[in-house]
Amino acid sequence: MATNGAARRFTNSLRNSEAFPSPWMDMASMEMPDDFKTALEFCEYIYDANPTVNMALRRIVAYFLTDIEFGSRSSQKHLSDDERDKWESLSENLCLLKFIYELNLDRMVYGNAFASVLVPFRRFLSCKTCKFEVKLSEAHDNTRFGFKFTSEFKFHAICPKCSYTGEWKVIDRVNDNPEDLVLKRWSPHDIELRYDSYTGRTGYVWRIPEEDKKAVRAGRLFNLETVSMPVMEAMKKNQLFVFNDGVIFHQKESTLAGRLNRGWGVSRLLTNFRQAWYVQVLHRYNESIALDYVIPFRVVTPVQASGTVTSDPLARGSMQSFQSRMQAMFRKRRRDPASWFTMPYPIQYTALGGDAQQLAPRELLDQGLDTLLNGLGTPVELYKGTLQMQAAPVSMRLFEATWNHLVFDNNRFLRWFCDRVSKLMSWEFIGATHRRVQHADDMQRHMALIELMMAGVVSQTSGLKSLGMEYHDELRKKTDEAKAEQDEQSQLQEGLDQQAYAKQVATGAPPMAGGGPGMPMDPAAAAAGGAQAGGTAMPVDPATGQPVSGGPISSMLSGPGIPQTPEEMMESAEAIANDLLSRPAMQRQSELRALSKKNKVMYDLILAKMDDIRERARSIGGMQVMQQEFGGG
Repeated sequence: MATNGAARRFTNSLRNSEAFPSPWMDMASMEMPDDFKTALEFCEYIYDANPTVNMALRRIVAYFLTDIEFGSRSSQKHLSDDERDKWESLSENLCLLKFIYELNLDRMVYGNAFASVLVPFRRFLSCKTCKFEVKLSEAHDNTRFGFKFTSEFKFHAICPKCSYTGEWKVIDRVNDNPEDLVLKRWSPHDIELRYDSYTGRTGYVWRIPEEDKKAVRAGRLFNLETVSMPVMEAMKKNQLFVFNDGVIFHQKESTLAGRLNRGWGVSRLLTNFRQAWYVQVLHRYNESIALDYVIPFRVVTPVQASGTVTSDPLARGSMQSFQSRMQAMFRKRRRDPASWFTMPYPIQYTALGGDAQQLAPRELLDQGLDTLLNGLGTPVELYKGTLQMQAAPVSMRLFEATWNHLVFDNNRFLRWFCDRVSKLMSWEFIGATHRRVQHADDMQRHMALIELMMAGVVSQTSGLKSLGMEYHDELRKKTDEAKAEQDEQSQLQEGLDQQAYAKQVATGAPPMAGGGPGMPMDPAAAAAGGAQAGGTAMPVDPATGQPVSGGPISSMLSGPGIPQTPEEMMESAEAIANDLLSRPAMQRQSELRALSKKNKVMYDLILAKMDDIRERARSIGGMQVMQQEFGGG
């Protein structure tokens, strides 16, 4: 972390010579941290103390934080909608995007970020004699158990069943609800690395904070319920806790191969230490100027009169009396600014200072901040929001290329997260990535893709994906809309039929057989309409009020007979279903009601065929709507 070795050797060679001082011997180099712990604290302080740097780092992270796409690991296999919905629901419940945002901030500030997935558990105590079990919280809060947590990290209690007194066995039952998983970020201050220079393999060790150790030793229930037994064993022996392979995910800023960082990344705040130090110097002196030169120093003095000495107020008056009178005048004016004041001789007002605007190094400060932001990888125009439309796409593409490693590491974290959850929950292993950043995509590109999709050159999947939509989702939505529209039209038609029937009854017209929905049959009307076989009457068209010819079911019932073989029944059911769907709803209901009383098998077959015809019509209607909306086949 100290000054570069080559620069230090060059500086030492010039120290006792007659040459000019080394340019590397600046004040910032003398203040640079020389150990890693101090460097982490410095980076943390700069992030908290400098709001410009704080917001610049946040904007970089937010720029690349896009939606997450879950998919199958194999290009030959498609992830089902149910599986995708399960992972999307888990991502939302665990606030995965928010966690990645915070993880990236750790990486930007410290140069390192550590994450893991914790599985919650419920802790029980079991009697060693009778195997009686009780929750730790119940044993802790109930005096009859006589619970005590010993200095040897043992759980002692009295069994209410067999009166056993002594150490109880600890049983931790894992919570298998995936929504209760915990995403954990680890403080770089508490992590130690075990690094092998030859293979580059890294092991991770947790230095348990003393506050946690004290809470467990004190027997606090909250800590006793949540601290795992391996961690508690490390606390007992006052040792470091070693993580198993794959438990910790480590994001870090890459460095040169010659840097012997032992597996650690180096923050960009540290590599820009000199510029950050320079900006802070300007801030400090700007603050001094603001304290001393913004408000002028105001002085009121008597005016020395010309002429004789006796006419001069300075010669014949008491300055103490003058000061007392002026102070009283100032106090009265603060209470009542509209007051009038008199003086026996003229006075003058002088303002000293107040020239902070001329002294403040505004240009130097702006230039220092611009250089610092550029060193951190944030274009000043992007930070200030002043990018011109002509240059924005090119500049933002260059900006995206500069931070391509951040996107790569985020996708690597998503794969690790999916693998970890799949292993813990025994789920199918899947893949996950962030969607491509599209902030720099211009409207012309979107329009070109849409035109190519309409012309059939590119697929509808690619065309809609450029707009942030999924083809299968849109197709399903359009089909649902077409189905809902048809259902609404069917309900509207049935309502009109019922209104027509009610109008016939009100005007005394002969109603159709069955008396309409929910109404008893009118015998007189049935006789006037001409009885049919099976007791049905001649149906009436609701639109015209005129009788219509008998339906296909009436013809079949009054004919030579009903089909008997399965082939004849299927063929007749198909024909009758097509015929019924072309007739008014009231006549269709009347025909089906008559058939249900005579032949339940044919009734069920015709209903099934009608449902098949309606489903095919909905599917064709949905495809036609999609063709009209998006084109293509």
